[in-house]
Amino acid sequence: MSSRHDKGIGVDRDLLAACLLNAGRIKELRQLRGDGADVCYWQGVAYAQHGLREQAIVRLRQSLAKQPDHERAQAALAILDEQLFLTQVAEENLLSGANGHHTRPLKAIETTAHQPAHADTKLIKTVVSLLLGQREEAVHILQNALNRDPNDSIVLHSMGLASYYAARVLSKAGRDTDAEQFWRRVVAAWVAILNEDTFWEGWLTLIEQRYQVEIAEHDRSLFRRDLEDNLIRLLLHLSEKINAANGHSPGRNCEYERLLHREMKAAAVLRRVGGFAVPGDTSKKLICGPLMIELLACETQFGSFIADLQVREQDVSEDVFELLESLLNEDWDRFEDQLLPLPGQKRQLKRYFSQLGMAQALLDLSRPDEALEALTNISCDICRSYSQPRPSTPKEGEIIACEPGCANFDRANSSYAGVVDKELCLTLDAIELAIEAHLAAAQLTLTATEMNVETVGIHWKRALRMSSQLGTEFRENTQHQIVNAALGRCAALQSDRKLDEAIAVLERAEHICQHRHRQEIRSRLGELFTNRGIKAGNHAPPDWSAAARDLRRAVDLNAHAVRPRINLCIVLNSWAAEELDRNKENSAVKLLEEAVQVVNKAGSAGADHPALQRELEAAIEGLSRIHNSRAVRLAGEENWTGAVRAIESAINFTPRDEIVQENLRRIYRSYALSLLGQGQTSECIQVLKTLLSRFPNDWATLKDLEQVLSLLRTMERKRY
Repeated sequence: MSSRHDKGIGVDRDLLAACLLNAGRIKELRQLRGDGADVCYWQGVAYAQHGLREQAIVRLRQSLAKQPDHERAQAALAILDEQLFLTQVAEENLLSGANGHHTRPLKAIETTAHQPAHADTKLIKTVVSLLLGQREEAVHILQNALNRDPNDSIVLHSMGLASYYAARVLSKAGRDTDAEQFWRRVVAAWVAILNEDTFWEGWLTLIEQRYQVEIAEHDRSLFRRDLEDNLIRLLLHLSEKINAANGHSPGRNCEYERLLHREMKAAAVLRRVGGFAVPGDTSKKLICGPLMIELLACETQFGSFIADLQVREQDVSEDVFELLESLLNEDWDRFEDQLLPLPGQKRQLKRYFSQLGMAQALLDLSRPDEALEALTNISCDICRSYSQPRPSTPKEGEIIACEPGCANFDRANSSYAGVVDKELCLTLDAIELAIEAHLAAAQLTLTATEMNVETVGIHWKRALRMSSQLGTEFRENTQHQIVNAALGRCAALQSDRKLDEAIAVLERAEHICQHRHRQEIRSRLGELFTNRGIKAGNHAPPDWSAAARDLRRAVDLNAHAVRPRINLCIVLNSWAAEELDRNKENSAVKLLEEAVQVVNKAGSAGADHPALQRELEAAIEGLSRIHNSRAVRLAGEENWTGAVRAIESAINFTPRDEIVQENLRRIYRSYALSLLGQGQTSECIQVLKTLLSRFPNDWATLKDLEQVLSLLRTMERKRY
């Protein structure tokens, strides 16, 4: 067979060499004659399989010399170069050098024009740098490799580990400022790894092969979740140590823990919109947080990516998708990968991949107070370091952003890169986020075990004030949210029979809201005051003062409602009767007069309502009885002026009451006789005439008047 080969019969030597290698006929493959690139390649592979790496490298380089673009030879040579390099590392005992011992210089590897590219030896150089203790250099090597291929999961994984150890060494040395950039790389790399499906599938497959077990789908997701939890615990511990070193209290905000949350949530939103196309290779999608965008220095491309989403969102209505979900009765997550981005997703992306990201993450973690604190200064690190010292108590709603024309703005806010008036847009979006945080903080306080209505009102008031900066429509929407929150919490409190707390919440909302939103609150608040007033009136013993106070408020809040008016009249009439029993006549009169006014102010609704009319009659009769009794008493004391005034009031309330009429006659006639006895004839005549105007057919009064007039004429004749 070899003789046929030697004669060069028309056989494809590349195919023949491959067949010999696959058949295990290595000896014949070595003896195969020919100087073609393919033959050299296959012979190099054969040498490599027998552990003859140096001979294999020589033969592969000969293949590349004949055909420089021979890809298979390039790949094989790169592998062999790495193996040889690592062998040399072991022989030179570089690990002892990393510990401070003397080492000899590395033997240079022969290079040719066909040496593999730098990317092929990145991991070797990283290993060597780590063994030499040059951790920072190793991270920079991996960073450069990552810039060329952001989706290289091996590089991501390696950079995360290398950055972790570099950061730990620097932190132990007290170089916290230098360590910070490496801790940030740890977060950036591991967030990308946690979202790299290919990496995890490969790793899980390797685990299954190694242990000969099949990992269930549920357990696969748990692996990532456990790693995320471990990262959070690590960064919490790190933040606590840094706080302790800087003299801060143990409960202070944990910066790196918050940073990891921001990155994870940002990556989750980016995943929902399909990922970010890797610069230079649109076929690959990157799922990461804003730190990775900053490391890759591709903020301009990311800004364009966000702008492109705007076009995709224009015709998409979130309400349509919510309706679809309700109709299908399915989990939304099943469909979101197949549909266009929701209108809110671009807004979330813009926030997360900017200086607003930390506040958005804290808000999503139900930590709105921390989110508001993060929003007080959204300028980049450079602007922050050069800015004037801030006052200890910043102005309410103040947001400090980058100065116009900041050279670092795009790097710190990649989602706004290329946007017209980007500084203003960022500030307006920060205001919108602050409003959401205030509303969320109010909601948390509303539902807390110890509800503080004063704090709730402060957050609502600030949210409403800030919304005015965004226009009338936004202000109306904010008021609508406040009303919904107040009414919702009110319903829950009322079901728990906590009327006082429910009223306090609605009163705060009513004080803050305006126009139709206030009226909506006032209507519901009137119902609660009515219920509480009735409850106070039915208490044993009744608390008439509290009942009347609540029912008066209910009538003021909802003038057209009949129910609070009826109950207010009942309370006033009952309270007046009790006051009368205690001989508090004046107090009883005031209460009954108020009851009459309450009914009269109801207008046609009061005139047509039987219950209101019954209460009106009861109040009038009560007033008549009181004034009648007062008139009789004053007449007995010969206080005729007071008696007349009282009886006139009584007759005005009940003009057809026969008892009142009779008392009126008696008081007037007695008053007239008293005046006559005092020689006040003219005044006596006037009183009798007044009585006759009331009762024209009263013959007794008429007779008295005639007698007085006759007496007056007689006196006049005697005078002359």
